Amino acid sequence: MLNWEQPWGHFQLHGVVRDEGLQDGLFISKDYIGYGGGFSGNVKPAWFGWSKDNFGFEAWSGDGLGHWGSDPGTGFPGTSMGLATNFGGPTAGCYGAAVSGVCPGGGVNTSTNAALVRATLITSWGGQVNYQHWWTGNLRSTMSAGILHEDIPTNLIGTPTASTDVRAGFNKEGLTAHLNLIWSPVPFINTGIEYVYGHRVTTFNAKGDENILDVSFQVKF
Repeated sequence: MLNWEQPWGHFQLHGVVRDEGLQDGLFISKDYIGYGGGFSGNVKPAWFGWSKDNFGFEAWSGDGLGHWGSDPGTGFPGTSMGLATNFGGPTAGCYGAAVSGVCPGGGVNTSTNAALVRATLITSWGGQVNYQHWWTGNLRSTMSAGILHEDIPTNLIGTPTASTDVRAGFNKEGLTAHLNLIWSPVPFINTGIEYVYGHRVTTFNAKGDENILDVSFQVKF
């Protein structure tokens, strides 16, 4: 990570390289190298005499990032795995165990079925922007918006057979927006209200939206 600190804010460049493995302890032993990078920063514009206002931003992308691809700006977690695979699916002879339900034929662990197993790194990208404005010395608002996108090949992982199938819940894209008003009557107390909008698209194009209004009171010790 490279960091550049200035009176007006800071700018960072960051990257990661990680090893992903697919092992069964018998017939399969494969390694994949995941990688990614991005940038982030914060700027204090100091316009109109608003010396405490600040603007933040972040963008990143990569292959096989797994949990490193969880963008804090969206509120949506990335998949915990950096690999997509047909392991346990019918196109791999149900090698091992089926993803959902019972595999026909019992999913025998043989070298023939193991040869049908395929895997690929998951490409993901995301970013977020935010702006904080101080209305007074103890009253502030923050606006933010973020996006997270993951390309999980459905032809590899197979189609979910039921709503309880774990594959039905893989995220393809998540979008969020936040707007709040926070009052700090004393330094150790925060209280306020926040509106949150979320939009989610799964790998199999199921879509959903949420609208949340949250009121909170926080005491810091």
